[in-house]
Amino acid sequence: MKFRPLSALLLCGTLLSAAAPSYARDAWESDDKWDVMIGVSAATVAEYAGAEDQEFLVLPAVVVDYEFHENNHLFINTFKGAGYEFDGERIVWGIQSKWRRGRDDNDARVLTGMGDLDDTFTAGFYGGLDFGPFRVLAEYDAGLDNNNDGVLTTFSARYNMESVERPMTGYVSAKAVYGDDAYHDANFGSEPLAGVRSYYEADAGWVGMGVNAGVDYLLADHHYFRFDAEYMGLSTDVTNSPLIEGSYQYSGKLTYGYKF
Repeated sequence: MKFRPLSALLLCGTLLSAAAPSYARDAWESDDKWDVMIGVSAATVAEYAGAEDQEFLVLPAVVVDYEFHENNHLFINTFKGAGYEFDGERIVWGIQSKWRRGRDDNDARVLTGMGDLDDTFTAGFYGGLDFGPFRVLAEYDAGLDNNNDGVLTTFSARYNMESVERPMTGYVSAKAVYGDDAYHDANFGSEPLAGVRSYYEADAGWVGMGVNAGVDYLLADHHYFRFDAEYMGLSTDVTNSPLIEGSYQYSGKLTYGYKF
């Protein structure tokens, strides 16, 4: 995939968002109105959806969170996008924009002649319920570019862990992802090319199911460390496509940030 500066700036928001809004608070969050952190992430991620090859990326990590009213937040966050969130005692909901990766037709031989799928912003919303350390969530995200405008709907359940003195937190989660006709057609639909691939008509269906886990640690009130990992098994609707090179994909990310 060709290097895209804007994609590099925003890609962290799409790598490992188990359920993009996070339950309760990460280690970097405080009781102040403002939380600001700047750092860097190193990540390994599939070159495109369903690719066999991995990419290694070094990306900026930026967090700006402003609580303008009790339980009401505005955020720009490379872990979950940009938007607004209401986080009450039981109910959480919000609106957000994230960054969706595309692909180039030279990323793999099976993509030859398929044309590029553009990177794009998404627009969406989410809502869920908290039950102590558990959160269940539904999330809707629609691409904004004409050739990458499909809709993804993600259902997730997450359990959060917190140390007694709270410099360290962690989570484990499971999710299922559903894509509409436009998403499946753009990512998994195939036109025939002799000796390379066959025709495949991709319809709406499940993209896959996955698990995520992560841990973060705040050292001396300023130095933030975070590790995230994800594994996703792809559905047969996806793996039947001649563009797909494997039955699963995985990713991992290590982040360091300085909290102001």
